[in-house]
Amino acid sequence: PGLFAVLVLRRGRLVGEAYFSGRKSTDLLHLRSVTKTVISHLIGVAISQGKIQSLQQPISELLPQRYRVLLNGKAPITVADLLSMRSGFAWDESTLAGFEQWVMSADPTRYVLEQAQTQLPGTEFRYNSANFHLLSVILNEQTGMPTRDYARQVLFMPLGISNFRWEKLKDGYDNGGAGLELTARDLAKLGVLWQQQGRWGSQQVLNQAYVMTSASVQQPRSRTFAGLSISGYG
Repeated sequence: PGLFAVLVLRRGRLVGEAYFSGRKSTDLLHLRSVTKTVISHLIGVAISQGKIQSLQQPISELLPQRYRVLLNGKAPITVADLLSMRSGFAWDESTLAGFEQWVMSADPTRYVLEQAQTQLPGTEFRYNSANFHLLSVILNEQTGMPTRDYARQVLFMPLGISNFRWEKLKDGYDNGGAGLELTARDLAKLGVLWQQQGRWGSQQVLNQAYVMTSASVQQPRSRTFAGLSISGYG
């Protein structure tokens, strides 16, 4: 009952599709945590444009000033630490309640930055959707535009994606952890783009090296999910 769309692509072309539970090809569907992958690649574009120095830049240099003070007394957290879920914050997102307590807070950015730092950044994997929301806040601050507008300019327009929604949280920023909605066809475009290492037609939309780095294992983990063996987090 949770399956809404199945698309089959061969050599980058759509060759078959089916929709279920009353959904159709023009419907916007929640990407949930695939939003994180989109955010990751927007960070890659921002780095290539010089808006962010590198993956190793501390987030204390990138967040809005009103949030930077919340990092005082904490070990430095880099952009890479957020991307690889190794920020060191005390966090439990193993239940929906853990996620909702954060996402429904009055200021989700402040909420995560006020958490205790129980591990040294860059050491221990802990799934944390708020990490990617911090990256959305950073994109907004460093590009001078909302994440959705930056995504439209550098990623969606080159792929012909015009119909989308992006949830905004109570802090005024687009939810970087799970807020994006696309049609299934447009999500398939992103899949092809990543499969082609950032290339779309004759245009290199994403930096090839960054795409390959993002797809490589950053944190070894082993688990089985829906019959699939997952060996690491990128």
